[in-house]
Amino acid sequence: RKFVGGKPTFVVGHTSALASPEWRSRGLIISPDAVAKVPEQNRKTARDLAREIKVTGALQSRAPGAFRSLRGGATPASTVTDGPGNRWGCKPDLTAFDWRAKGAVSKVKDQNPCGSCWAHAAIAALEGSHFITNGAALVGSEQQMLDCSKAGSCNGGFYQEAWDKLQGYGTADAATYPYTKVDGQCLWSKPTPYHWAAWGWVNETDPYAMSSVETIKAQLCRRGPLATAMVAGTSAFDSYRGGVLNEITDAQLDHAVTIVGWDDAKKAWLVKNSWGEGWGEKGYVWIAYGANKIGSWTAWVQARQAVALDDDCNTFSPDTVQLTQRDGRWKVVSGEHVIADTGASKPDAEQTAAVVRHYKMSKQCYLGRPNWNFEYFLAGAKTPRDPLANETCLKFNLGGLDVDKDGSKWQLKDGIKRVKTFDKEDDAWAAYAYLRRHAFTHRCNVGEGFVYWRR
Repeated sequence: RKFVGGKPTFVVGHTSALASPEWRSRGLIISPDAVAKVPEQNRKTARDLAREIKVTGALQSRAPGAFRSLRGGATPASTVTDGPGNRWGCKPDLTAFDWRAKGAVSKVKDQNPCGSCWAHAAIAALEGSHFITNGAALVGSEQQMLDCSKAGSCNGGFYQEAWDKLQGYGTADAATYPYTKVDGQCLWSKPTPYHWAAWGWVNETDPYAMSSVETIKAQLCRRGPLATAMVAGTSAFDSYRGGVLNEITDAQLDHAVTIVGWDDAKKAWLVKNSWGEGWGEKGYVWIAYGANKIGSWTAWVQARQAVALDDDCNTFSPDTVQLTQRDGRWKVVSGEHVIADTGASKPDAEQTAAVVRHYKMSKQCYLGRPNWNFEYFLAGAKTPRDPLANETCLKFNLGGLDVDKDGSKWQLKDGIKRVKTFDKEDDAWAAYAYLRRHAFTHRCNVGEGFVYWRR
């Protein structure tokens, strides 16, 4: 056996990982096409960060109060690229740093006997980024990632795919969607209020190789705790009790963990595992720089800044919805409030009323009144969901939305799908922010007189 420095610098003994063979689950499965996808991912990361700056700028240009940071005060667009971690006192030239001391790391969790290390690493990095971005603790839901991302299962997966596939939808907290240690059916009825703007590789040119110490330190400070891959399928790792794990192995990467700090005196990374507090140093391990392939496929995720977006709505009761004909035009009304004008088509008016009742719509909301350019409906404070039969809808991916210029107009698009057309670029970005806020994934219509959005 080989060791960094020539001899072992760690202590082994009985740990909870040795209690039963099936307990010490790992579960990292790197996608076969992961290497080939690196260049496109780097381009996507750049686009996502630029898009977040556009959204922030568009909202700040609107009426005061439309965009407020929940931490208080205005949010400069530059925060997306400045790196929120730097503002917490993390500097790469420090001899030691520990994100736990700042409050950015949640309690050690136990994935076993499910091989969901990939989901735990994805959530741990997001928890850290959410804290340093918003100043608020998050205990995220690994189970929601396990059930809903389709990035893996209890037999293994990859954290980058979980971030990819849920980027438009977000994730839940653990109290709302608790960990069950088994694969489950996705519960989309659970709220997913925690979102990320982008994710990226620490080493953009060669992420599958171990990133340098300097590069990892820089990104730990800029982005917060980092998801990473390593070799954990060794007897030394299973029985680790303390000290600096410094073994050198040629084995394949098999485990996802989270780097949360470093200590140059130890020449080691502080790593959060997901095997509970009965393993290692209460669930943590010091891993020597370069040992066990730590630092391979290292990635960051950028939590979206939590903001308050004000809904400008008229309220009505779905229980009093009825049809009325005025000047030869059919309208759907609730009391004196006109919900929709369906023109000469009574069947469209009847279908519109059925939609309002089905979704229990009670708020008709506008963006940019008095000259509003975007309209949507809510069911109380909730997003309309659970589809009605025979709807006419365009489904789109929230994570794939972008704004492109088309002649003199601006298109809110998902790939080649045109979701909505605007006269001004800022209006398109603002509408995008509200689609994201309410997690709309479908644009639906009844004829040409009624358009609504649902999940």
